[in-house]
Amino acid sequence: MLKTLIFITLFTFIFVCESNAQTTADSLLAVGKELANNGDYEQALEPLKDSQQLFLQKKDSVKWVEASLEYGEVFILSGSVQAGIDILLDLEKQNVQAIPDSLTASLKSSIGFAYRQLEQYEKAQKYYLEGIEIADTAHDSLLIGRLNNNISYTYLRMGDYETALIHQKKALDIYEKLDKTHRLSYVLNGIFLTLMNLNLHRQAEPYIRKSLAIRERLGEPDLLDIAYHNLAWNFERQGKPDSAIIYYRKSLELSRQLGNPYDITQTLINIGTLYERSGDYDNALAYYNEALQTNYQTERPVSIAQNLIRLAEVAIQNSDYTNAEGFYQEALTWLEQADAPQILAGLYLNIAELELDQGNYKEA
Repeated sequence: MLKTLIFITLFTFIFVCESNAQTTADSLLAVGKELANNGDYEQALEPLKDSQQLFLQKKDSVKWVEASLEYGEVFILSGSVQAGIDILLDLEKQNVQAIPDSLTASLKSSIGFAYRQLEQYEKAQKYYLEGIEIADTAHDSLLIGRLNNNISYTYLRMGDYETALIHQKKALDIYEKLDKTHRLSYVLNGIFLTLMNLNLHRQAEPYIRKSLAIRERLGEPDLLDIAYHNLAWNFERQGKPDSAIIYYRKSLELSRQLGNPYDITQTLINIGTLYERSGDYDNALAYYNEALQTNYQTERPVSIAQNLIRLAEVAIQNSDYTNAEGFYQEALTWLEQADAPQILAGLYLNIAELELDQGNYKEA
């Protein structure tokens, strides 16, 4: 009788310990997700990492993949894109069996997002399309909507606005049917961007205002940052610089709070552009220089080169040809690492014009 009692007590102890370990792992994963949703990316990393280890010890492969996916995504959202993509590509190589199709599709979506951040749009499309195919098989409407919205940005960046709108309208229909307000704010933002690139600025404005209204209710800083930035851009394109700079500064405050170098860089450049257009070259240089220091952290040669080109153009306005030439030459070095022939051709023309301005006809 005593042996039986000891066995039962020991079994109960093991069961309780394992149950507590599972609860702890789930709790850590939930905490990490919550911190990431609030933009506290650095704080989110530790609980997500710890949850990974606990799920691995429990041999819970599904939860381990989920935690690993969240862990990689936080790196990407914090601006450490290469570190994030390395984590996700390694996770993809593991080829974990018996995980839901929806989780596999989410992994494809996250890798696509990382490549999009690195301006490698064809690679991003490949992963998004694979994700859409898997999500269709799983009949996961919400994920299908998310992937259609995400892939639209790759077509948008490559200038295929018609295809971008096709995917955005698919996502819009799904989110409206499912009454997913949070996700609706994303696709409204995407349609806004497409219309802006078609120079339909007034038609675009209602979409970003609807997206902003949703995001103000949600109160998530990363989403508000994007909405403020894009509304500012809309004001800028409509010739309302005073309104634009108000919303750019709101965006910049949130970008700095979140510490994401991609968003900080773009907003600084846009503010610098407003000053450059007004003839205030000192302020323009200050913002462009600050943008460049942040841009160096983004691992995006095209974006860095374009930043340097802007600095060169302002230097030329100040008749500072020596610095202008230095900026152009550094931009040339960055573009030689990238596949951007159109921008590279434009840079060669800029350098030629600079040589002409200085009477160096042979070099031009």
